[in-house]
Amino acid sequence: MNHTEEYSDEWELSKENVRPRKQGRNVSSLSVALQPQDDQMVVIKQQKQVFESELRTYTGSDPLDTWDRYIRWTDEAYPKGGKAGKLRALLERCVTIFKDEEKYKNDHRYVDAWIKFANFCMDPAEMFAFMFDQKIGCEVSFLYDAWATVLEDAGNTKKADAIYQEGLRRNAQPAEFLLRKHQEFQARVARGLMRSEVMDTDGILMEEEQRTTLGQLKASGRHHQVGTARTGAAKKC
Repeated sequence: MNHTEEYSDEWELSKENVRPRKQGRNVSSLSVALQPQDDQMVVIKQQKQVFESELRTYTGSDPLDTWDRYIRWTDEAYPKGGKAGKLRALLERCVTIFKDEEKYKNDHRYVDAWIKFANFCMDPAEMFAFMFDQKIGCEVSFLYDAWATVLEDAGNTKKADAIYQEGLRRNAQPAEFLLRKHQEFQARVARGLMRSEVMDTDGILMEEEQRTTLGQLKASGRHHQVGTARTGAAKKC
């Protein structure tokens, strides 16, 4: 499996916030997280210190690697989420420190960190728009899917479709991922329109039937009698 396919699979399984987390947890991380509270905190604190030390002392050519592993570990180590894991703060540190690094602007790991951070914000769509303006993730299909998903969940399907179209126009990678997500989106919208049309039709028919019945009852009422409403061939009898 190549690098792009690996991140495509990971992203589809790990999207959070506009949807519940779907992927399973790392067994070793989960076992630590489920230890008795005191033991758990000792182990987690030690591991955090290891990561923090690595961040300070790293001298290689890919410093984002440590941040990426640290973020993933934090996500696994705190299965209940919340403030205890301080994931939001970690993500903010990561996206800030590399904001001027051109080589990372379309790196899937960095874009993923931005998307996770955006989903902690009050208005993720606004953050995605900021990313786009700063040319962060413009070549990565995950940005467009996350952005369109937030808009769709807010009921703005027209703009969501425009976001998918923009990603496809830019040939964002992996292209197959975005094309499939756009097709799934279009299918959901079509089903929604069909349900809406059926409900509208049913509502119109019910209103017409009520008006007809009410009119017949009013006509009969003028003679102080309540007639029997008949339909179809029975009306001719």
